[in-house]
Amino acid sequence: MWTYRCYDDGGAPNLWQRWYDSSPDFQGSHDSIFEMLESRVNWGPPHTEFLDTENRIIEVRLTAALVNRYGFAIFPAPNTPAEEINKNGAKFQNGFFTFGGRRANITELAIFTDGVVVNSNSTEAALAFIEDLINYVRSTYRFRDFTSKVRKILVSQLVVEFDTRLVALIPLFEKISALINKETGELYETPVVMDFGRIDFLFDKEKAGINYAAPRFLIERRAGVPFAQERYYCSASMHTDSHLHILEEIEKMLLA
Repeated sequence: MWTYRCYDDGGAPNLWQRWYDSSPDFQGSHDSIFEMLESRVNWGPPHTEFLDTENRIIEVRLTAALVNRYGFAIFPAPNTPAEEINKNGAKFQNGFFTFGGRRANITELAIFTDGVVVNSNSTEAALAFIEDLINYVRSTYRFRDFTSKVRKILVSQLVVEFDTRLVALIPLFEKISALINKETGELYETPVVMDFGRIDFLFDKEKAGINYAAPRFLIERRAGVPFAQERYYCSASMHTDSHLHILEEIEKMLLA
């Protein structure tokens, strides 16, 4: 069970912050947790327990709340080192959430000091899960609203199979391929011509004013699949529905 304890020493009422300040081993990995705990007004079961009412020693179980609500099969162990959480986040895996009247799998929820990462069936389901999670902790634990603008980065990842070859995306592909094969064919003693592998698009970060690693729009041939099959791994920084629509439009262009 992932727990936090604080002790009232008769000083100022911000018990959690004072406990945190006096516990160097935990500093750096739980800042946002303690900020939220500070905003809690009333404490009680099932996720909190008064270990010592006279001295106001309180234990809070945050892990249990998430596991019970979303059915996570894998969750942080109580003895997880702070260094590991700092680096990899507090990870909850194999949970579920009802979205649009259907069950959406929450493959992983990773909680970091400066944000969360959610892997689900679609970006739409992931965003709905985050909204439900935020509303839950606010209503149950009276957590405060965000004090700064929340940045959302979407990454839609799909594996698709096209009905036509993607080499047509590059008008000069045959000529370029011939130039390459003239050298590689002699060097490696093979008549096989190099085929289409991938295409991607990315932001000009300087012009876009983006100061973080923005995902690309990528179409890449699936490793280990025969070239006769036009099967590709596709990634895009957008909603899954929009991603599927663009891939469908690309195929229509190729078939026209």
